[in-house]
Amino acid sequence: SYARVLRAEGIRPGDRIAIYMPMIPETAAVMLAAARIGAVHCVVFGGFGWEALRERIADSGSRVVLTASEGRRGGRAVPLKAVVDRAVAGLSSVERVLVVRHGDTPVAMTESRDRWMADAERESSAVD
Repeated sequence: SYARVLRAEGIRPGDRIAIYMPMIPETAAVMLAAARIGAVHCVVFGGFGWEALRERIADSGSRVVLTASEGRRGGRAVPLKAVVDRAVAGLSSVERVLVVRHGDTPVAMTESRDRWMADAERESSAVD
C-alpha cells in the first residue's frame, strides 16, 4: 500500500509531503495514504510550472514529493517529473521523489533521491 511506502520512507505523523500528480487513481490513493498515517500533504495543481511548485514545496518544508512521469493537459503530454526535478533543485528539505509511471515520457532519475513507486511498493511489501 502507499501508506506502507510512505512509512518505509520515514514519513511519520506531522511530516509534510507534496503531491504533484495528474488526475489518475493513484493520486487519490496517495492522498488517502498520507491522511491515514497523519502526514500533512500539500496537493499542488499539476498545471503549475516549476516556480510555483518550488514555492509550495519550500513553504511547506516537504520531505517527500510524489509525482508521475507525465500528465496530460489539452491532449499533450506534460513531463511532470522534469518539472519536479527543476523545482527541487537545491532544496535541502526534499529527501525523496517518488514517481508513479504514467505514460511514455522518458524520465531521468536521480539515483540517491528518486524512486519508482512500483519498486518502492514491492520492497515495502517484501518486508512484511
